[in-house]
Formats: sequence, C-alpha cells, structure tokens
Amino acid sequence: MKTTGIHDIDDRAGKLILTYGSSITLAPSDLHDGDTFTYCDGFIKTKVLVKNFTNRIDHMRPLFNSTLFEVVPAFINSHKTEGLAQCEVLREANLDEKTRRETLEGLQTKVVMEYKYNLDTYTKHLDTPVLFGDSIQFMHKTSKKFLAVTLSSADIEPENFRVELREFPSDATLFKFAPYLEHQKYSGNLIYVGESVYILSGISMLNRVGYLNISE
Repeated sequence: MKTTGIHDIDDRAGKLILTYGSSITLAPSDLHDGDTFTYCDGFIKTKVLVKNFTNRIDHMRPLFNSTLFEVVPAFINSHKTEGLAQCEVLREANLDEKTRRETLEGLQTKVVMEYKYNLDTYTKHLDTPVLFGDSIQFMHKTSKKFLAVTLSSADIEPENFRVELREFPSDATLFKFAPYLEHQKYSGNLIYVGESVYILSGISMLNRVGYLNISE
C-alpha cells in the first residue's frame, strides 16, 4: 500500500512524515498510476473497493472525498460493547423499572467515561508521529466508520478475509504499518508520506498475521 498525506508535518530533513490526525489515501503500490485508491461509500454500502479516478478527480470531488481516512490511535470499546449486549438482555429480562433504570444508568456512566478516555487518547496523540509497529485505526472521513478486517470471505479471493467499514472500533479495526523497503528499517520508525508500506492487521487471523491486499 502507498500512503498519501493531506495534513502532515516536516521532520528535520524536510520530508513529510505521517502523524496522528493526518488525512490520507490508501493506494495499491503495485499499480504506480497515482489515480487508483481504496474507496467506500460508508453509509449505504460498507464494502471497501478500489476505484480509478483518472482525469476525473476535479469533477468527482465528493466521490473522491470518500477515499480519505484519518489515522487515529487505538481506542478501547469494551464498555460500549458491554452496553449494547446488556441492552439486548434488559429488553428480554423480567426486571422492575427501578432495577432496569439503575442498570442502564450504570452502563451509561461507563460508556461516557470510556468516550472521554478515547477523546483524551486522541488529543494526546494528535500531530505526533505515527511509528512502524504502532496500533492504529483508519477512520473513514465522510462516514466516521472504521476500516476493519472481517471473518467473511473476500469476493474475489475467497481464501482471504473481506475488509469493510464498521461503526465501532474493536480488535478487528486495529492495524500496524510495517516497512516495505529496506531503508525504512533505519528511519527511526518514522513513516514518510508517499512511500510504500505494508499494512498489517492488528490481530492474528488463524494464527497468521494478515496483510492488506488488493484483489482487483
């Protein structure tokens, strides 16, 4: 994959380095055409596609905006997941109104605290360099959903897993950058915008590390 940055900072050598909060596109590095990017509607459709914008970017600006992802740090989501599950249980449980209300209020407090923690994490990381090996997430700029590896089979290569957008962060939305070129191993773990990199899933799939791969 190749990253193209929109909001980045300069290091001492004058090169652009990738930072948290940067808006980037993800492009297949093997195509080398500069016009092909990963794209997703994010609202009606959550499937991630590869789209060519040759000579059409100016005329398709709203569509091209759907290729942008913001690089954000890993968030915790345990209380939100617990809350959603508990809400389903409470709908079916035979509880008095007071117990139901107190349970919901307790869950709400935990979710708010978790949200504040994630917001603080985002703020502290903002504009600091993203390093090789960091656990990161790609938040779709237009839909605010997260790029995720699913357990569903890919359409083109069914032996691989499908990548799509998910509404909430989870282990499936975690990724890491890894060096693609030899010299990147000696960059102090800094990632320079425009260079090719590997993007690894943050979790092992069937005891193997997964890479983002373009099928078509």
